[in-house]
Amino acid sequence: MRTLYWFTRDLRLHDNPALLAAARSDMLLCVFVVDPRWFTGDRFQCRALGDHRWRFLWQSLMALERSLRPLGQRMHIAWGEPEIVLPELAREHGVQRLIRSRLPGTEEAAQWQALKARLPEVTFQQFETLGMFTEGQLPMELAELPDTFSQFRKQVEKAEQPDYTLRIRTVSALPPPPGFPEDNRGQCPPIPEPIHRSPFTGGEEAGLAQLQAFVFGQHRIADYKETRNALDDWGSSSKFSPWLANGCLSAREVVAAIEQYERQHTRNDSTYWLWFELLWREYFYWYALNHGSRLFLRDGVQRKRRPVTFYGHRFKAWCEGNTQYPIVNAAMNQ
Repeated sequence: MRTLYWFTRDLRLHDNPALLAAARSDMLLCVFVVDPRWFTGDRFQCRALGDHRWRFLWQSLMALERSLRPLGQRMHIAWGEPEIVLPELAREHGVQRLIRSRLPGTEEAAQWQALKARLPEVTFQQFETLGMFTEGQLPMELAELPDTFSQFRKQVEKAEQPDYTLRIRTVSALPPPPGFPEDNRGQCPPIPEPIHRSPFTGGEEAGLAQLQAFVFGQHRIADYKETRNALDDWGSSSKFSPWLANGCLSAREVVAAIEQYERQHTRNDSTYWLWFELLWREYFYWYALNHGSRLFLRDGVQRKRRPVTFYGHRFKAWCEGNTQYPIVNAAMNQ
């Protein structure tokens, strides 16, 4: 089996069932596609990918490439639209199977369908790597997902929880790539130099290090509920979000760490609250999969008419941290 693995929001080797499935191949081409549309302003003059996120993403890709090389693999970073780039690569290398993680976005779903239409001879597989649960582990059918988080939480807490420590595996071997074909990563936008040094560094190693430091090194999880809303101070909240968003850190790995800490040290409202916040993230992942494009309707999922206004000068002032509210400006500038 000749497989193309499309890395998206799963930039890691640990707890990656999609990559484990791709490893069962004779040939494996690992691809990440940098889409030019991410860098183009929309009607509000906002880009999908700003400078900070682009720098963090690139760091994550370089870290993953360093992890793949000892396994005899490399990261093929392609500049272009996935609907065009991936079929070209699949045909060039005789790909028989295309794998990626299941993504909740409507644009991502449309891309997947477009690829299927362009590669009818290829087998397509998606795996759930972004959240705490698979769809089959939810205590309800996806179509019956509750309308509120509280209802969702109560049903999840009543159900039997998976044993995360038994499910987490790290990829330790991969099949070879089809040689080492040149990619066109050089066409990607340059990585901007930060005005101020960021405490965030992209990559799986950095994400796992932050998990270890916050939970076991500094024991900040033990008072997380009391400190999590602080506007500053690195240790007040977990800071896991950017690593979770890029998939450098697995949500299941975080839950396993919480459970280990509770067994070895203490279990209190704060340790529960970190799991509680992850459950919020989980709820909206499934909410997006359930409602799809209805999330973006003017009147929302519930079709309630609401007044909508847009003042361009106010929006511009907010983006620039130049409003009449100092606390808003401080947050935006930081």
